[in-house]
Amino acid sequence: MLTLAAALVSGNNLLYLLYGLIAAALLLSAAAAWLDLRSVRADAEFPERVFRGGPFVLRVRLRNEGRFSCWLPAIRWGRGQACCLDRLDPGAEGGAALDVVLPHRGRNSLDGLRLATSFPFGLIELSRTLAGAVGTALPRPREVRSPVELSADVTESGERKPRKGAGDELYGIRGYDPSDDARLINWKLTARTGKVLVNEYEGLGGSKVTVRVSADGTDDSSEDAVVEAASACRHFIDRGGTVRLVTREGEVGPGKGLAHLDRLLEALALLGRGRVPRPAPSPAAAAGPGAAGPRALFSAGTALVFGALILVEEIPPAWLAALTPLFLLAWAMDRGTLPRLPKLLWDVLSVAVLAFVLAVDWRWSGVTVANTHLILYLMFNRLLSALSPGETGQAFFILVLGFFLVSGQTISLWYFAFFLLFAAFSGAWLFHSRWREAGPGRPFPAGLLAGLLAAGLAVDGLVFAATPRIEPLRRMQAFAAMGLDKRRPRAEFVAQFTENVSLGFFGSLKQSGARVLRVRPLGNREDGAAAPWPALRVRGGSFDTLYGRRWSKTNSRFRYQVGQGSYQTAQGKAWTPRRGGRLLFPAERVPAAPEAEITVYPLASAVLFSLGSLSAVGEPRAGAWFDHTDTAYFGSSYLGGVQYQVYPGTARGFGPFIEGYDRLVRERFLQLPPGEDPRVRALSQRLIRDARSPREAVRAVEEHLRRDYAYSTYSRDASKDLAGFLFGDRTGNCEYFATAAVILLRHAGIPARLATGFLTEDWNEYGRFYDVRQAHAHAWGEALVDGRWLVVDGTPSGGDSVVSRALRARLERYFEALQFRWYRDVIGYDGFVQRNTFYRFNAALVGPQARLRLRQAALAAAALLVLAAAGWGARALWRRLRRPLPGRFDRALALLRRAGLRRLAHETPLEFARGAARRRPELEPLVDLVRLHYRERFAGRPLSADEAAQAERLLAGLTDAVRRPPD
Repeated sequence: MLTLAAALVSGNNLLYLLYGLIAAALLLSAAAAWLDLRSVRADAEFPERVFRGGPFVLRVRLRNEGRFSCWLPAIRWGRGQACCLDRLDPGAEGGAALDVVLPHRGRNSLDGLRLATSFPFGLIELSRTLAGAVGTALPRPREVRSPVELSADVTESGERKPRKGAGDELYGIRGYDPSDDARLINWKLTARTGKVLVNEYEGLGGSKVTVRVSADGTDDSSEDAVVEAASACRHFIDRGGTVRLVTREGEVGPGKGLAHLDRLLEALALLGRGRVPRPAPSPAAAAGPGAAGPRALFSAGTALVFGALILVEEIPPAWLAALTPLFLLAWAMDRGTLPRLPKLLWDVLSVAVLAFVLAVDWRWSGVTVANTHLILYLMFNRLLSALSPGETGQAFFILVLGFFLVSGQTISLWYFAFFLLFAAFSGAWLFHSRWREAGPGRPFPAGLLAGLLAAGLAVDGLVFAATPRIEPLRRMQAFAAMGLDKRRPRAEFVAQFTENVSLGFFGSLKQSGARVLRVRPLGNREDGAAAPWPALRVRGGSFDTLYGRRWSKTNSRFRYQVGQGSYQTAQGKAWTPRRGGRLLFPAERVPAAPEAEITVYPLASAVLFSLGSLSAVGEPRAGAWFDHTDTAYFGSSYLGGVQYQVYPGTARGFGPFIEGYDRLVRERFLQLPPGEDPRVRALSQRLIRDARSPREAVRAVEEHLRRDYAYSTYSRDASKDLAGFLFGDRTGNCEYFATAAVILLRHAGIPARLATGFLTEDWNEYGRFYDVRQAHAHAWGEALVDGRWLVVDGTPSGGDSVVSRALRARLERYFEALQFRWYRDVIGYDGFVQRNTFYRFNAALVGPQARLRLRQAALAAAALLVLAAAGWGARALWRRLRRPLPGRFDRALALLRRAGLRRLAHETPLEFARGAARRRPELEPLVDLVRLHYRERFAGRPLSADEAAQAERLLAGLTDAVRRPPD
């Protein structure tokens, strides 16, 4: 929520990108967990005999009934116990074991026993309670040696018969067997004979015992009576007697043997309140392993976030370089070469750093940068310390906060590389912490993790595009004041773009997607959605004087005429009169309708942007003035933004209406920079040598610059001047090309000046306006030819330059194009662009070509489905052909599964067969079939013809028994 709030308020799209990554991880976690729970069936299986208060192993059988593998299913009971599997393939079965104690006599419900999964990242856990998790706890009989020790109400009848048993009378003496109880050893005879001898006692044969329980079993006082009755039942059953149980709720008829004992104990267990299920408390929460990742992975994540801090302009790279040796120190500590710092020293240092950040650094560096310093300290604190399992989650959260702060303080294209690495690190860390629950030694599924990361990045892109951009929230300066709003134009943009221009400045100027203007063409057009011009040139300021590497302008005093009035400049400012809600500029006539509506976002500037020459400005908020360079200004800076309409003028500009304009042209637009390299004049003369008119001279200069020079936003040499551009590396930003064109034309005697503004092709079809951003900043020249100012733009487009064919220059050009798209499409993605994106998508669906595209997409999808179905069928057929035919025992298991009898994971085939025969005696042929299976499978001897026929008969008899309903 913090990331989303910061993104909404600041409008920083890198925070939107990080928020999309978090949202994608949550969505993938929820979807994967839902699919796992949907396809897995879990059944709790209690042992046949469970005594109250006695620990036992509860088996939970898991079966994947879906079509996809289930990852990391876990059986959890409360917050204490958990048993996790790594993988369950379609149709496969698995088992989980939990240590359980039933504290209540009778029925105990395991409330909180559930099937859960937090696959893949542990961010969301979904669970489903296991139905029918109710076990019966039998009363635990105590050891009784003689009936005289019993306090239960017992009625005994019958006569003794001399036979071996568990009675009180001596039956005989025999040799000791290791299975005998040591208490039966006759020590006197053993000492006398030198051989270990044991006593054998006679049992009570044919006796009948009735055990009565008068307690109702509804309170704690009844528990002792129930235990005594259970002890009596066991004692007499062990002695071979026939026992009958009588309670207030009924009776259990007479019987003998262990099976009858189970019935007696079950009746006692369900007596009174034992019949109503009571919840068994889950174990206390155990200290889990924690959300830990390997130490090497944490070190890699720390190095990644530390490296990303180089993108933050407010943190000096030299400072980061000075901290780099700490990674070597941490490596030595991890290997045990160096001892770790004591905890007391870390505590003192942490208090000192926190006090410095709160008391000094917040005011000195600002809140965001100070917090970045604090996070940097915490990163190295955790890196240099020994982390306990409970602290690794905290360490990971510190890294997330560090990358959050980086996302809010940069707009660099290199951020995307760090973002991809951080997404991979975060996914590996979270996935590894979940994978550890499956136990050690399990192979790590790197391919699965890679697929999850790819899906997460795709979802991140969708979330990034769909999350609304709310522009009013962006005006709240809570986050902007903290430095998280990187979409605002940089402060130096205003000064070095509207007041003066320095060579090499436009390279850094273009590294921003901040919106500056919005230009909406006016007038009636048949297709309002189509762009009226292929490219829009927005004119801002113009300059006449080059000194060294910087352009500026000089103030000029002159008289000018507007309409029927004549005016004089004041301090170089030619103020314009207002007529009928419009500010009028010098022009022969003012068109009836404006050409465009221009919205300027808040800038500390007063430049009046236009689409060329002006004749009037409609609905201004303040007065306006112009100068001899045809640059117009408002009377004051529009700190809160401004919106106005522009009326076009002619290419002649304001010159025809300025007295002494020819003198101004000679003085201002033909002057050459002092100390210029003589090679510049020679180049100018060579270029215009064959030109027959000034217009041809202009075109010759343009063609030369476009053909023999390369455009680049890189400024390798901060001191490169015009000569260095023309005769050195021949690469530069647009202001180098504009400066070269102006100076070369002035050497040819053609008046010229440098103009700045914007050049954009970003037409918003939804809003029907041009989007103008800081990255669209451009400079060009203007030449006075035949009384008109012509645009002279020698900046080459992609591929026009011979120099650009060099591999390095081409790679730089591709990177610049990628960088431009990054600033425009990612950094500059706001509410206007978002609405226009969905508008275009909707137009593509409902436009005239939509039906054809949908038909083509449907055919392609159908072809893919057919190919997928054919591949799946071929794969299934190949697996079936390669699968060996099931044996007789496998067929018997499949038959019994359909009848509701399933073999548990811990049972051997013979144990399963005997248990099935006990429950249903008609399944006795299964025991003989298993013995034949053992002989064939484990003895390695194939069955003879008679044995194979016997096995087939047993299988047929088993089939008939299963089809018959049980008695």
